[in-house]
Amino acid sequence: MINLPRLEIPDATYKWWALGVTIIGGFMSILDTSIVNIAVPKMMAVFAVDTDKAQWILTAYMLTMGVLQPITGYFCDAFGMRRMYLFSLMVFTAGSALCGAAWSNDTMIAFRVLQAIGGGMIIPVTMSLVFFLFTPKERNMAMGIWGISAMVAPAIGPTLSGYLVEYWDWRLIFTINIPVGIIGYIAAALVLRETPIRRGGRFDYGGLITSSLGLFCLLLALSEGVDEGWTSAYILSLFYAAIASLILFVAIELNHESPILDLRLFKNWNFTFSTIVVFIGTTGLFGGIFLIPLFME
Repeated sequence: MINLPRLEIPDATYKWWALGVTIIGGFMSILDTSIVNIAVPKMMAVFAVDTDKAQWILTAYMLTMGVLQPITGYFCDAFGMRRMYLFSLMVFTAGSALCGAAWSNDTMIAFRVLQAIGGGMIIPVTMSLVFFLFTPKERNMAMGIWGISAMVAPAIGPTLSGYLVEYWDWRLIFTINIPVGIIGYIAAALVLRETPIRRGGRFDYGGLITSSLGLFCLLLALSEGVDEGWTSAYILSLFYAAIASLILFVAIELNHESPILDLRLFKNWNFTFSTIVVFIGTTGLFGGIFLIPLFME
């Protein structure tokens, strides 16, 4: 990472400067969950693949983000939030550049995974920074400002993507992130201060492995079930592996001193109910965003 001299910003206004520069990364990361969808039919034609293979361009990004987000808190404690934000933004920008140069469906999927490694960490890092910098009384306003970017990004993504695909070049949906990412990196490097580093906790390798394996097998089974047959040995094996991995994941999380996902939170009914609502809403949102462009185009 490039080290730049930090600006001398008064403490009273620093937190708002920090919020402003980190919104750039959060906006880019969330934007890429919807901006690519409109270009899927174009990429299917360019790479000569069908829907089953092209869907992994989207699925790989979302799956990688889902796996990385729970463990980002540990990295923030171990290395500092400033360092993790700069690293994640740099990886996301590099992944965007490689996606813009992809020459096949397989390379696009691989580069999307790299892009999601950065994008998956940006969101929890920025949210953690808000909770670290702002007092409880200020957090509502700070999260509201942060939430504006989170809501605007997926809303303008399909429109922006449609314009770029129709009148310019579909690769611009990725390469447009390069100048924004560079500007965001420089701004963050100049403004952000490092947070206290806390080391010593034992990393939850078991939780990471079992959750990654379980989610991957489950997603692969749901994606390939129509073609392979829901009762085929291949699909059933994937379902059995997913169930076994996720059961083992639950057992590990309930007994680990520093789990990547504290399942005891689900004892709180408000938390559980809100999670269910978000799950249903997100399923409908991203399912529609993927399917509607394919049928409409």
